[in-house]
Amino acid sequence: MSNIAIRGFVLVMLMLLAGCSSNSKYAPVSDLSARAHAGDVAGKHVVKTGETLYSIAYRYGRDYKELARQNSIPAPYTIYPGQTLQLNRSTLVSAESGSRVQSTTVRPLASTSTGISGSTSSSKDVEKSSKGSTVGSSKTSPSRAVSVAAGDDRPTATSKSGLTWQWPVSGKVVSTFSQNRNSDKGINIAGIAGSPVRAAADGVVVYAGNGLRGYVNLVIINHNQEFLSAYAHNQKILVREQQKVKRGDVIAEMGQSEAKSGMLYFEIRQDGQPVNPLSYLPKR
Repeated sequence: MSNIAIRGFVLVMLMLLAGCSSNSKYAPVSDLSARAHAGDVAGKHVVKTGETLYSIAYRYGRDYKELARQNSIPAPYTIYPGQTLQLNRSTLVSAESGSRVQSTTVRPLASTSTGISGSTSSSKDVEKSSKGSTVGSSKTSPSRAVSVAAGDDRPTATSKSGLTWQWPVSGKVVSTFSQNRNSDKGINIAGIAGSPVRAAADGVVVYAGNGLRGYVNLVIINHNQEFLSAYAHNQKILVREQQKVKRGDVIAEMGQSEAKSGMLYFEIRQDGQPVNPLSYLPKR
């Protein structure tokens, strides 16, 4: 074999090896969450087993109520594997005016969180959302949320919405919220792997699982018709969908980062859009 042929063969092998090793560790979460699911087409989403209307709305940065109206899905928002949901807002008719909303193409909302292995509310809104359905997923039956003992002195803050918030874990914030498309839409909080992750406010668990790419052991809590909170990259989920939780209840165990240190990714969303959690959590 000539020297030229040998050099060409070596170059090809190096390129192949580089391609194979590029995803040997966790791919950036933004890359994973932005990829379309198999079977999806632009402006539509095909429901997969284990997904809920809440998790799909969360993935695309949509308000679950708006998505339900757009697809004529009444409460308790039952959806089925194989069902096609329209995502573009061009098909959404305003309930007040009957006018059609301007067309907007919806893409998955990327998350750039660090790769990580993994009192009952009296609000009628929360009561109503507790009926939100799941899609025949086969999840292990988790234990019930662990209630906080009376006299818990963790700092809290009450927002304009009337919700009282507390920190989901104790620890240092190592990455903060940003409005930039390719930046974090939540915060990463360092801690000890296996330590308790707590509900940041009263609500109902509307999603618990691994159906969203890039979010390991994700828990989503619906607090009212306006606010959701999300807790990702947990080591273990301790709640089930449709379970009511109180602020401070233990809902999961913290997972580990690639650096083998404990980490929680936490988001708050208002009407489907990420907002800065530090604007709602108590100062510390």
